[in-house]
Parts: sequence; structure tokens; C-alpha cells
Amino acid sequence: MKTPLHSRSGSVFVIALITLTVVATIIGVSATLTSHVGRIGGRNNNNAEAQTAAESAIEVLFDNWRTLTSVTIDPTNAQLSASSVVPTTSQWTTLHPGLAGYTLTASVEALDGNGAPFRDENGTVIANAIATKRWTFSSGPTTRRVRQRSYLAIVTAVRAGQRAVVQRVFERNDNPFFSFMMFAQKKFELHPGPNMDVVGKIHSNEGTMYLLGGGGSGLRLWDYVSYVDGYAEAGSPELIANEGVSGRTLPVYGAPGTTSDTEKARLLSVSAPLEAFGRDTSLIFDSDNINAQSYRELIERPNSGDSTVQDIEDRRLYNQADLKILIDRSLIAQPDKPITDAANIDAVQVLTKSNSAVSDTVKTAVLKGISTTTTTGGTTAATKFYDAREHRFVEAVNVDIGALKTEFYDKSGTGFYAPILYVSEINRPTVNQGQGYDANGNAISRTSSVYNTIGGVRIKNARELPKNVNSDTNDSDGLVIVSENPVYVQGDFNTGGAVATDVATNRSIGSTVIPTNDKYNGTTLSANSTQRYKRVPSAIMGDAVSILSNSWNDANSFYNKTRWDSEKEQLIIDGATGLTATSTTVDVYSATGVKTTQTITRNASKSTVNAAVFSGWMISDSSQRTGSPNDKQSGGMHNFPRFLENWSGNSLTYYGSLVTLFESEQGYADFSLSYYNPPRRVWYYDPLFETQQPAGFFASTEYRRGRFYRTLANN
Repeated sequence: MKTPLHSRSGSVFVIALITLTVVATIIGVSATLTSHVGRIGGRNNNNAEAQTAAESAIEVLFDNWRTLTSVTIDPTNAQLSASSVVPTTSQWTTLHPGLAGYTLTASVEALDGNGAPFRDENGTVIANAIATKRWTFSSGPTTRRVRQRSYLAIVTAVRAGQRAVVQRVFERNDNPFFSFMMFAQKKFELHPGPNMDVVGKIHSNEGTMYLLGGGGSGLRLWDYVSYVDGYAEAGSPELIANEGVSGRTLPVYGAPGTTSDTEKARLLSVSAPLEAFGRDTSLIFDSDNINAQSYRELIERPNSGDSTVQDIEDRRLYNQADLKILIDRSLIAQPDKPITDAANIDAVQVLTKSNSAVSDTVKTAVLKGISTTTTTGGTTAATKFYDAREHRFVEAVNVDIGALKTEFYDKSGTGFYAPILYVSEINRPTVNQGQGYDANGNAISRTSSVYNTIGGVRIKNARELPKNVNSDTNDSDGLVIVSENPVYVQGDFNTGGAVATDVATNRSIGSTVIPTNDKYNGTTLSANSTQRYKRVPSAIMGDAVSILSNSWNDANSFYNKTRWDSEKEQLIIDGATGLTATSTTVDVYSATGVKTTQTITRNASKSTVNAAVFSGWMISDSSQRTGSPNDKQSGGMHNFPRFLENWSGNSLTYYGSLVTLFESEQGYADFSLSYYNPPRRVWYYDPLFETQQPAGFFASTEYRRGRFYRTLANN
């Protein structure tokens, strides 16, 4: 049946109407959706911009925080909230133009020992911050002690109804240099002649590291070896030029009983040097500023004639010292009289950490342990001995640790404990010593460096070191001795005992015996009690450090080259001459010309030193060769603590850490083999430093940013 025409027309109209309605609805929905998408996109853009602004502000805080903590190791909350760290409203735009139009609130706070958690807008914990830690261990094969300080930075950025909150952890990690057995800033060389075991990590910060053993079992490296600029199992050019490498052996890796090829995995390349100041030293050192020349500033006194650099001043050991003893050599009117004599007392300053003079009582007590003279056979004369490496006399300031301990540290009424002791001879006059002769008999003036005397600090009677009698713990025990002069350590140090044979390592160490690695490697009994002596965390710091054995005798350190002038009938003294390593036979003339023959020896005996050593050394450099042999040779890290005696067959037992960052300026003579025979080196990193570092701040610094934590929310 056909549908009437008018019915079909009505149906078409209805369908068309429905279609138009649907299309209109779709268009309306599309328009609405487009509007919503636009608004959402705008909000997302606003969110992203707010987040970017907050992250930019975090970077401003990081730069400001780093500037503050580079000069103030542990800032207070007031310092952290100051405008120099957290800018004021008007400062933000100036510091970062992209922050214009934002309302910013910010804070930086130190995290406590438990760590402060990150929380979202609802207070829910989203991550835990790393707690501030005191001297913990970093992980991995280059494990070292790290003092970590953590800070939480928070920035809220608000604009156009949107808000972004960004949180980030800032970390300052201090890595003590005394975490290594050996650490050299430049050109690490280790090529001992006698067999040598090195127990503890070693590190080269700059330049090729050269490793080579002597004959026999040679050089054994027990622990990790790290370097920045490469290494070579070979002798340095200077070693080859001066001594040759015939008969030498490649180093062996790992402890006895391990496989060297397997243990060689401990040889590590690191990407960047450890910076003492936590940033590029080109931003710190300035050749035109006498207070910012090099790492040697760490042991020097500041100079009032120039500006200071805060990075250096916070680490300068003079500023950290609790007790400072300065001997002005130009004011010693009568050198053969004690420093306490009325003619000489004005030459002495004894100062506190704040550079104020101590009381007369304290000064009197301190000077019981300080002298510039030596009494022999009832005759008192200025202390003088000969440094055969330097080819110069040393007029030394003697530091008698035993006397200081008795008269100052352990004596009630002296007022304070001084774990960092700074001793320096200053204002040494140039003395014309008249006509002299060089090794070839050529006439020279003795005002040359060959014959000039140098100042020095000699540490003696130091088997027992001070302890903090006012403390129930041993956290502050020990002693750090610092000087800008060359330092000489005579006899056992930090071992306990009254005489050398009291020290166990002086009795038992032979060519292969290794002492027990504990705190009691010194005596069985201490000198003054029935208890075993525990070595305490200590360090010796100076321009150069020489170790003199228990058998050292000033009188045997030199002899005067003399000749009899028959025409003038008088004795001619040509100057002091250093002895060879073994005994020397010399002709000695009396004042009337009578010749006698004498035999002089400088034979060392077994000795033990338990202390970290930080000093300068002479860096090998073949480019400075002026003849043969090379005129600039360090002698390697095995000769970093210097020797002046015939040690042949005797051991030097050493527990500590050896660190060098700069070149010596006062003890600047190069190494040679002519004036000593090396000891059997029984050397170990002191595990005591893993729990107790010597007093003072002496570390490299790293600054790190942690990850971002972000929260985006409407107002």
C-alpha cells in the first residue's frame, strides 16, 4: 500500500528537524568543549609557568645557600633566613627577571638528626629527606668518611589563581683528607727501594700517578688506588733520569694471599678532583693577594697588609688554633740564653684563639715546654743542627710535649684545653756568615741559600700526648701541631712509654713482621700508669716534615770543613758539611793546627710515629732540569716524610695519613740519595681516624642538589 504524499512530506520534515537539532547540539557541545579545553590548557600553562618559576627560585636559594655555607660551616637559622639567602619580595625580580608577577614565599632550614619529611598539600608524607649526619661512611669502593649536612629548601610561587610548591634538599658533604693513607694534589709518585706495604687508600688529584716497586716483593698496595688524570706502572721521568729502573718490579695489588690480577679492580679512575674548598680554586686563589696564593695558606698566618678570602680564612689552621706561640727571632738579643731570660722574653708571644695574650700564669706554664737553647755538659747554647738535605743549619724552636703536658695541659689553673697548637718562628734576619766554599772548593758568599740558617720547629719527648682532663669522653683528646716552618719530629710520637724499648713496635718489627692494627700498637704500659696507652687522634702540619729517630744526636748531624792556613797560622772554617748516609771519617784541626781524625755516624734506631702528616713537598719536574742529575725530584710519597739518617736495617712504624697539597717554600731542597739510607717502612692508615679525626676542620667539600618534589594546586 502506498503512503500518501502528504504523510511522506511530514516524515521528512520531522527527520530534518531532528537532524538540525542534533547538529545544533553537537555544535553547542563542541563549542562548550572547546571553551573548557581552552580554560584547562590555560590552567596547565599557568601551572607549568608557576612550577618553572618556583624551580628558578630554588636555584637562587641554592646559590645563596652555597655562598653562605662555603664561609660558615654550620649556619644558624637566623643566617639561613636572612635576605642574603632568602630574598625579599623586591629582590626576587632583580635576581631573576622571569619571576616578575609572582608572589613568592621561600625558606631554607637545616634538617635535624632525624631528617624532616617532605609532605604534600594535605600533609601526607611523600618522601623522607636525608638526615644530617656526623662523620658517616659513603658507599661503594671509594668509601670514605663524610660529614654530611642537609638542608630543606621550599618555594611557593603564586600568580593568576594558581600555585606551585617546590621542595628540594641541599647537601654539603665534607670529606676529610685524613680518610686516605696517601693523598697528593699533584704528581703522585710511589717507587720505594726496599720492600713496602701500603695499607689504606691512596689518591692522586692531578697529573699522572706513577707506581713501581723495588726488588724482592717490591710494592704491595692493599687497598683502593684512585686517580684523576691517569696512572702508569712505571717510574716517573725524574726517577728514570736520577736512579734508573733496573731490577724494579711492578706493583702488587691486594693483601697477602689474594690474587693481584683480581684485586687490580681496586685501581679506579675518578672523574673529578677532590676540591679543598668545594669549588674551582681559580675563583679563590689570587697571585696578587698575599693571603690567597695557594693551599699553603692553610698553614700560614694571615697577613694584615692584604684582603682576606673567607673560604681560606675559615680553614686556615692559624685561625683554628686554640693556642699560638710565636717566636720573633729578630728580638732574641742573646741567642745562647733561654727564651725566658729578660733579654729574650719580649721575643715570645703566647696567644689564645682570638689572638689575645694569655695570662702571665699561662705564659709561664707554656714556656716550660718551649725553648730555643740546648744544654749539653753544663753549657747552654742556641739549638742548632744540620739538615743534610737542605745543606743548611736549622736554628730550632724546641717543643717539649712532655713538659707542656705536665706544666700546662694536665695542670689545673691554666684555664683551657688547646687541641690545636700553632708554633712559628717569625722575622728571621739574614746573617752574613762570611766567606765559604762550595763542594768544588770555589769561593762563595755564605749569605747564599747554601749557608743560610733556616728556622724550624722540633717536636720531642712526645710519646704521651695531652688528653682533655675536663672531658669524660675522648672525643677531644689528642693534639694537632701546626707550623709554617719546617717541622722535625724527634723520636717516638703518640706511642706511650718512657723509653724507646717500651714501645712494642720498636722491639718486634723486623723485615716482615706487621704490627696488630689496633689502638695499642705502642706500649704495653704507659709511662705513668698501669694501663696500656691508647694512641689519640693527632696530626703534624708544616712546610715540610722530617722524622728523626730515637738515636738522633744534634752533634752528629754535621761537621765543620776546616783547614790550616800555614802562612797565616790560623784555622779556616769553610762551613758545615752534611754527612754521607753511613759513618764518615773526617780530619779535624784544632785552633793551633793539630789534626785529629774522627768518625761521625748518624745511625738511626727503630722508631714509631702515630699521627697524620700534612705538609708541602718538592714536586718532580723534568722541565726544570739544569743538569744531571735532575734538579727537581720529590723522592716520591715514600720520602714525603723526610729522613736524614742511616736507617738501614731499622724500621719506621707509622700509623696515620699522609697528605700534601702544596710545594714547600722554606724547606725547598730537592731529594737525593746522598744523605740517608731508607728505613724498612711499616706504614698503615690509622683506623682510629674512621671514628675520630684530629681536631680542626681539614676536608674537601662537595655541594649537591637533591631531587625535586613538586605540588601543584589551586588557591
